[in-house]
Amino acid sequence: MIWIAAYLAVGAILYFWTVFRYSKDPDDLLLPIVTFWDPITWLLWLLWPITIWDVKRRVHVQIVRKRKEETIDPSIGRVGKTLTPMIPSGRIRLDEKDYEAVSDDGKLDRDEEVEVLTISMGTLKVRRSQPDAPGNRGKRPPLSQRPHENQPPQKFKR
Repeated sequence: MIWIAAYLAVGAILYFWTVFRYSKDPDDLLLPIVTFWDPITWLLWLLWPITIWDVKRRVHVQIVRKRKEETIDPSIGRVGKTLTPMIPSGRIRLDEKDYEAVSDDGKLDRDEEVEVLTISMGTLKVRRSQPDAPGNRGKRPPLSQRPHENQPPQKFKR
């Protein structure tokens, strides 16, 4: 695409240079404008959709890459802190990033630990963090509260 524009620019410069060098009549300068106006217009008209399509494709690829990098699906079960009071919506910080969130428990104060429950249309649904609740994957309780990990593996009967 750029080489076509460069080719046309170099051609126009050479043409004007030869007209000025070998002709004394200023009307000769209008000849390339009148002669090449229609083909240049059609060329630009034909190449413009290709250029727009290429730009749209590149922008789409960049948007898809950015969305893949910013995916928040693995955030379910993680623990973060509220940045603003949640009445019932606000902002939370999770892994050094800020997200919009809605509280499942109603009103939450600032700097409370919250656990991510679900994700809906880019908004996180959260509740107060309960570290000793069963199935909490965000923040594990101390070893003393996890007796199943301290026990030897059991043998199953057949």
